[in-house]
Amino acid sequence: MTSTSSAVTSVAGRAAWDGLLPALLDKDPDELLVAETLLERVDVVGELAALVDGLAELLAQASAPATRRAYEGDLARFTGWAARYRLAELPAAPQTVALYRTRTACARPR
Repeated sequence: MTSTSSAVTSVAGRAAWDGLLPALLDKDPDELLVAETLLERVDVVGELAALVDGLAELLAQASAPATRRAYEGDLARFTGWAARYRLAELPAAPQTVALYRTRTACARPR
């Protein structure tokens, strides 16, 4: 996500919130009206999509490319092993993970 798209999203989100301010400041706010107005004015799906994009960017920057390649290789070996034995790959049962870990521990030279 670029800073420009982030700024546009925050400005659009700000306009939706500003429209609710009078209702929220009322001494006895109509909660249903506030909720309905919020749902009409805020693009929840768009906001969540922007958050997911931001999270993906943070995660991509959190580790080195070599680390991500190592994780991808580990995952490929695990899913290949699980498929060979016709076990659920993802989400994997705890027993499946335990069997795989036992297999990898036994396969290492001591």
